[in-house]
Amino acid sequence: MANTQAELVFGFVYTVGTDADRVVSLLKAYLKQFSYETHEFRVSEQLRALDLDLTFNPSSTYDFMNALMGAGNEARRRAKLNEILAVMAVNDIADKRINGEPLERVAHLIRSLKTPDEVRLLREVYRPGFFLIGIANDDDEKRKYLIQVKGLTEEETEKVIKRDQDEQLDYGQRTRDTFYLEEVFVELTKERYTEESIFLPSIARPLPVEVLPSVTNSAVLQR
Repeated sequence: MANTQAELVFGFVYTVGTDADRVVSLLKAYLKQFSYETHEFRVSEQLRALDLDLTFNPSSTYDFMNALMGAGNEARRRAKLNEILAVMAVNDIADKRINGEPLERVAHLIRSLKTPDEVRLLREVYRPGFFLIGIANDDDEKRKYLIQVKGLTEEETEKVIKRDQDEQLDYGQRTRDTFYLEEVFVELTKERYTEESIFLPSIARPLPVEVLPSVTNSAVLQR
């Protein structure tokens, strides 16, 4: 029997240059309609709080982005675990629980995942209560966002996009491979985005976004 009050965990994967805030805000709004409280875990904020001997320069968006990527790599290297940032998210969720019990009508939103090992760990821990949402954006829109909104040069834009996709390092980011593990994906196309449709890999037609909360609730089995 489905538990419509179950604790849910949503992971997000998206490439640099993707405006994920709109999608996350939309999901929060729909979950609120079902009386769900949401907690957001921002990996970037956690990385800045770690003592990794790295400097974050907020005056340069390009340097700041690279510093965050470097911080993720360094955290994984020191822990010798590609899933270490997901471990931090699991610990954060555990700290919010009361007497170790899952919270009813609470959804945890993890932004954002960069390695397949992070996804594997979260699926092992939360099983059917975990959903990976991929947010897709075409290359032109990513470049436009990074140049016009974030202020990067064309050269900086190409470098940061390439690095984000797959660094080909033992403890580097593998955003592209991580994205292919998604269960739900949202396609951003210019000004039209998730209000139009959400796609599930298991079906060939768009699934209206209005049914997302009921889909997630019905998919969660009684623990």
